Amino acid sequence: MAKLIRTRKKRKLNVFGFATMILTMCITLSFVTSIFVRANTARLSREVEKGKIVVERLNRDKEVLVQEVNAMGDYANIVEKAESFGLQHFIDNSFFVNKGD
Repeated sequence: MAKLIRTRKKRKLNVFGFATMILTMCITLSFVTSIFVRANTARLSREVEKGKIVVERLNRDKEVLVQEVNAMGDYANIVEKAESFGLQHFIDNSFFVNKGD
């Protein structure tokens, strides 16, 4: 009987199939990436809006504090506080200095 010889065929790379697979993966990944980018953009927009609200609130608080400080520095307010603590204002003890002297 004759000897049975088996030959192996070398498989050739199917370039069209490989290119189709790469193209399909790229399209799928581009859709997934666009979804994540939109979600991230929306999250960042919400954070920016929250930051703007905080800045507005802090500016209002700052304005209120500036008004309170200005009210405390008013001469009439200082005299009123001094009198409420029992201090008296004598004109004889006052010493006035002009600016530049």
